[in-house]
Amino acid sequence: MTTAPKPHALREEQRETLERLRRELDTLEARGDSDLWALNREAELLALAGADDPGKRARRLYPLPRIEGPEDRPRAEALADHLTADALRLGDPRSPEYRAGCAAYLTARIVRHALGGESGGMAPCPHTLGTAPADAWFAGVDRGRAVWETCRRLIEEPTP
Repeated sequence: MTTAPKPHALREEQRETLERLRRELDTLEARGDSDLWALNREAELLALAGADDPGKRARRLYPLPRIEGPEDRPRAEALADHLTADALRLGDPRSPEYRAGCAAYLTARIVRHALGGESGGMAPCPHTLGTAPADAWFAGVDRGRAVWETCRRLIEEPTP
């Protein structure tokens, strides 16, 4: 019979970082906001410390909606808008087209994820190709991909 490896003990600076992140995230969560980078870092440190469920806070902030059909799409769009706002809260300001591209990609991925891998269908670019608004929209789609990869592993239920 093999035993599970003992969790790694966090170094002093890692414990201090985790405590600082928890305080900052508690403040943001109380306001209904989040910082996706901080959530990701908190989950990494909690996993290193041997936590059973490092994504608990992320699932509380970003609950995956129950989606059974097209009538449930507004809930997926609301979650995508929330993720987009939190992802773009820090850094350089982004155009409405960029934000819309990010949210469109996230909505499609949330719907696909909730339907068990079935195609969610992404909205086509609403702008004329070759224009600055279309370029911004597609740049937002790329950002949405990065946001989804960060969030997906945080908001999925842990496997026993």
